[in-house]
Amino acid sequence: MKQLWIILLLMIGASAPLRAEKHALDIPAYIKVGDVSKNMETVAAELKAALESRGFEILGSYSPENNSNLRVIAYTRTDLKNAAVKVADRGAMAAVLKVGLVKKNHAVTVSYLNPPYLFNAYLRKETPKNQKVLGTVTADVKAAMGALGNEFTGFGGGMRAEKLWKYRYKIIMPDFGDREKLNTYSSFEKGLVLVQEPFLAPSGIKLRDKEFYFNEHSWSDNSLVRGHEGLSYQATALASYVARGLLESPVHSHADTVANIEVAAEITRQIGAKPF
Repeated sequence: MKQLWIILLLMIGASAPLRAEKHALDIPAYIKVGDVSKNMETVAAELKAALESRGFEILGSYSPENNSNLRVIAYTRTDLKNAAVKVADRGAMAAVLKVGLVKKNHAVTVSYLNPPYLFNAYLRKETPKNQKVLGTVTADVKAAMGALGNEFTGFGGGMRAEKLWKYRYKIIMPDFGDREKLNTYSSFEKGLVLVQEPFLAPSGIKLRDKEFYFNEHSWSDNSLVRGHEGLSYQATALASYVARGLLESPVHSHADTVANIEVAAEITRQIGAKPF
C-alpha cells in the first residue's frame, strides 16, 4: 500500500490542476453528490432510474478490479452524441459520461465526472460553439443526481477551460492532438492493447489481434528517458525558474502541490486505504 501511495503522489504531482475553490473560473474534475445510507444495488437502481427520467441512456456498468464496493455507471444521451460526433478528431469521446459509487461501512458515496470538464478536455475549442446543448446536458445531469443527494461539491483538482484545451500530462509527453496509428480493427473486441512496464514512466504500447497466430504492432518511447530519469526535466525547469528570480513554478505552483496532496488524501479516504 505504501508503494501505491508513492505512485499516486508521483502521478498526481506530475500534472498541474488548479484549485477550484480559489479560482472561480476553474472547472472541477469530479462532483460529489453525497453519502446515501442504502446498499449498493439500491443506490445503483435509483441512480439509473433518475438518469433515465431525464432522457439519458444507460450504456453499462462495471466494478473496478471486480471490487463489489466500487461501481461505475456509464451513460449518454442523443443530443450529447449528436453534438460530440460533429467535432473531428475523437470528439465522440466526450459523449460518454460516468458516475461512481463507493461503498464504505453502511453508506454509498455518489460522485460523477463533471460534464464541463470532460467537454473542454475532449471538444476543446469547439466547446463554446456547442454551449447550448452542453449546458442543457450538464443541468439535466445535476437534476438527476439530485435524487441521491444535494452536496454538489467539486474535487479532484480543477482547471480553466483554456488550460484543458491544451492539456499535457508532462512536458515530454504528447497532448490530446498527437497520436500514433498502430493498426485498425473492425471492433474493440478484436484488438488487444498491452501497456509495457513500468506504466508510470516512458515505456511503450503493443497492439495485436486475438488470433492464435497474432499480428502485432508496437510503439516505443524513444526519448531515451528511463524510469525516474524523467525527473531531470523537472530539475532543468527549476534551474530556469531560479535563474529568473521566481519563487515558484508558473506552471505548477505551491498551491497546486498542496491541492494535489489533498486529492490523494481524499482518494485514500474514500477507498479506505492507509498510505503509511
